[in-house]
Amino acid sequence: MVENREWWKIMGLQEDENAQWFSVPEVAEKLRIRLRDVRAMLARKEIVALRRGVNNALLLHESQFIDSAAGFTLVPGLKGTFTVLADGGYSDEEMLAWMLTPNTQLATTPINALRAGRIHAVRTAILTSMN
Repeated sequence: MVENREWWKIMGLQEDENAQWFSVPEVAEKLRIRLRDVRAMLARKEIVALRRGVNNALLLHESQFIDSAAGFTLVPGLKGTFTVLADGGYSDEEMLAWMLTPNTQLATTPINALRAGRIHAVRTAILTSMN
């Protein structure tokens, strides 16, 4: 496995130094679910965590969540999108990188397209990138 921030460089990306990363317990608290439920979501590829930092802890990128007055929730369509990417052979690092990389077919990043409700367009872009 690529250590900490090195995978961003390998993927040809510039990491957003201002991005927030949440620990598994923080996500459980914010989503108001049990810790084991977050771990189950990780195992089912509904969300993605990467090992980061000096402790090499599992952390989740803020882009996977919406933090609004209504509460902390997952981005709609994220679960199925990660499933399709995982089924296509993408690693967790590659899935997150793909979601954060501008896509010409979508004219934005896939995560922003999901936030805009363009789930079908994102899934089509995945299939196109796999061909």
